Amino acid sequence: MTEPDGAEPGLKLAASLWRFWHRRGYLGLGRRCLARALEQSTSLGDTETRAEASIGAGMLAFFQGDTAGARQRFEESLAIGETLANDNVRANALHSLGQMMWDQGDYTQARTHFSECWRSSGDGATGRGSRSR
Repeated sequence: MTEPDGAEPGLKLAASLWRFWHRRGYLGLGRRCLARALEQSTSLGDTETRAEASIGAGMLAFFQGDTAGARQRFEESLAIGETLANDNVRANALHSLGQMMWDQGDYTQARTHFSECWRSSGDGATGRGSRSR
């Protein structure tokens, strides 16, 4: 399958829009757009943008009550972080998994993910990236 010319920019755009889709209530639309962008960009390989898009797709799935779909997307992002040896990507995925477990009442598993997130971030950040001031 050949990749459309706009796969990378399309993936970046879709990855950045998941919060908009969530806030506006366009969960299904957002999930479809992210799934399509992820599918059309498979030849890019594992990239930080793919990880971000997977997190966004996972969050929208979670907000729709699809915890299995959310877990799959979060674990995809975690695997990308492992492949890239990118602690920020790993921390984001672990934080998302931890939040999902917490919201489901699985506090033991949530603590495990949050602890690993803390270790991955290197500075105790929540996994959402630390910023120098």
